[in-house]
Amino acid sequence: MPGAVPSPFSIAVAGEARVDDLSFRQEDILGVEIRDRRFTACTFQDCDFEGSRFVACEFLDCRFASSKFREAKFIGCKFGSGGDSRPISWRFCDLSQALFEDCGLSNNLIDKGKAFETSFVRCACLGLKFDAEVHRHIGKQLLVGSVRFRDCRMQFAAFAQANYEASVFESCDLRDVDFSRGNYTRVSFRGSVLHNADFTGATLDEADLSGATFDSFPLAEVFSFHGLVVGRDQQAAMLASIGIRVAG
Repeated sequence: MPGAVPSPFSIAVAGEARVDDLSFRQEDILGVEIRDRRFTACTFQDCDFEGSRFVACEFLDCRFASSKFREAKFIGCKFGSGGDSRPISWRFCDLSQALFEDCGLSNNLIDKGKAFETSFVRCACLGLKFDAEVHRHIGKQLLVGSVRFRDCRMQFAAFAQANYEASVFESCDLRDVDFSRGNYTRVSFRGSVLHNADFTGATLDEADLSGATFDSFPLAEVFSFHGLVVGRDQQAAMLASIGIRVAG
């Protein structure tokens, strides 16, 4: 019997280190490892890269749409602009349980996707626009998941007004990040920098801010903060934000 016909993606990455101006549609590339490849102005539509591993790859001016990256790993990859002013976009993509480690994702747009148990470690996410479901619906039941950012630079990122319960933003630079009107119940912000972060209308019930740094915290603008955890060194600033002074 003749062998299987290689997919356009397999042919592309088997050749030169650079892959330019190609459109990949309905590709099933499962559990492969791709290293040291540069993709420029490529489109990935309805592709499935579940369990695949990308190492030291660059995606410049690329578009991802309705594609699956469940349990994929991106190590030392860059998702950015090669001259195009448009951001890298991930629209309707499933990033559930994917790992991004030491990656550049600044100004990326994650739009109407899924990020159940997705992790970002030591990534540059400045200006990231994030709108993805971090929990999973099974019938009428909600399986609580999370998105996890650790040791990431995230200045001026913006998170959609959604439910991020039990997520993690630890040891991150969160200056000027927009968290407004989201649900951050039981979210950990331990050790992060929160100067000028916007929590207007946000729910911070049982959230953990211990070890986080901020000049002031707009507690009066928060929707709810029942059970909010702060460190002893943060108490005075928190109380001052709602007009209470500590004597002695």
